[in-house]
Amino acid sequence: LCLNLAAEATQLKAKAKAARSRLRRHLPGLHPSMLRTLAFKQDLLVCNAYPSASAVEIRRNSEQHGPRVPPPLPQAAKGNRSENHTARVPDVDVRALPFQDCRYIQGRLRSRDRLDFYLQGQSVQASFEVGELPTSDALLLLVVKKREGSAMMTFQDFAFPLAEGQKDAQLAVIDAAVDVNGTSPHLKIEDHMNGDEKETVSKRVEELMFNRVYSVEEGGYDAAIVDPRRPHAQAVEAATRRVVHLRRKKNYVLMRIGGNGFQESLVMYPPEHIAHSAGLRRAVSLALLPLLAMAVATAPVM
Repeated sequence: LCLNLAAEATQLKAKAKAARSRLRRHLPGLHPSMLRTLAFKQDLLVCNAYPSASAVEIRRNSEQHGPRVPPPLPQAAKGNRSENHTARVPDVDVRALPFQDCRYIQGRLRSRDRLDFYLQGQSVQASFEVGELPTSDALLLLVVKKREGSAMMTFQDFAFPLAEGQKDAQLAVIDAAVDVNGTSPHLKIEDHMNGDEKETVSKRVEELMFNRVYSVEEGGYDAAIVDPRRPHAQAVEAATRRVVHLRRKKNYVLMRIGGNGFQESLVMYPPEHIAHSAGLRRAVSLALLPLLAMAVATAPVM
């Protein structure tokens, strides 16, 4: 009897194995790539447009405000979370960001991440909390600026598509100037030409609105701030004129900055140097997507 039961068990195992094999042939399993968590490429670029001789220190997910200190060791999270779940360790940026400069923040950005900003040597600080992120690849831009009529910080945040999949460059035109007289400034951009081209090529000119993203062909351009209703408008245009160079499939930020004793000007990031120039195609405005973030600025400590 025992031998018969053993034989029947062996036969059942063989039949079950054969059935599983037939099932796999008819219903193949999911491809491993389908089981991976969907992750988007989302780089965060922070630009300092706060007009001050003091640089801005940046800390991400810090536990407390104050002078920069080494991050603490991981500790068990409190509250309703599991005891073996460790709290997120604060990330500290070891380099301060000077006025007029931009920098990519290392590490993947997550919803509810908090960025703390400190103006070195000053009692000015602010916090920025990231909201819902776009469900696509995007360049995330955060501009730190001075609040109108106050020493406190405020923010401008945008998200726009990466230029890697585009045939042209993408140019974000941002107005971050404060306490500067003006009514409705625009960015004037035109083909940059050398002496020979001026005689044979017709120059094309566009006026772009600020706080927009534009698709522009690779090449060199003359850019300036124009505001016809402003006193000494021609002098402002001449003082802010600069040459910018763009490469295809790259993202750029062109900021209008100034105020608080600093001269109004245009800042380009990243800078490029291209020997030749190309025609300016009719600029196409792209929608800017807010990060749906909450910015909390703290008043200076007296």
